[in-house]
Amino acid sequence: MNFKGFVGNRKNNTGEDRGYTINTAADLMTRYSLNRKGRVYEIIASLEEKILGRFFVRLSPPELDYLILKINGDCHRVLREGEIFSLSLRDEISLEEIQTNIHGKSGFHLSINGHILKLGENRSADLLFRGALGSREHEVLVKKDGMVLGRIRLALE
Repeated sequence: MNFKGFVGNRKNNTGEDRGYTINTAADLMTRYSLNRKGRVYEIIASLEEKILGRFFVRLSPPELDYLILKINGDCHRVLREGEIFSLSLRDEISLEEIQTNIHGKSGFHLSINGHILKLGENRSADLLFRGALGSREHEVLVKKDGMVLGRIRLALE
């Protein structure tokens, strides 16, 4: 099985890609995708030089479904892309869940005014917005390994 655009063993690229885990955000070469756009890749099954079959894999762009914030240890708030949530500087925020179309949970976090809030971490709104109080609304980036998956907005009361 040859996943076009993926090299499992860089020292000896035999085209045999079975058994490898493929990180589609980092391991694929766009130039081997259909139309060189990085969205559709071909997989070829062959025996020696004879092609037995082929199919195509269409990759969906990474996106945020929702996230759950816990406020002051008891109130949960589900937020989706583009939504606004109001907070007081006295509030404590915990990131309880991030749901995306990406497998796994590692590397996910929120970026708020230069501060990072990881899954399970708790921070005071005062700390997250200190030095950025000139604006009432603040953009929060939902990220995984440097890739932005979505945005919400937090408004200070």
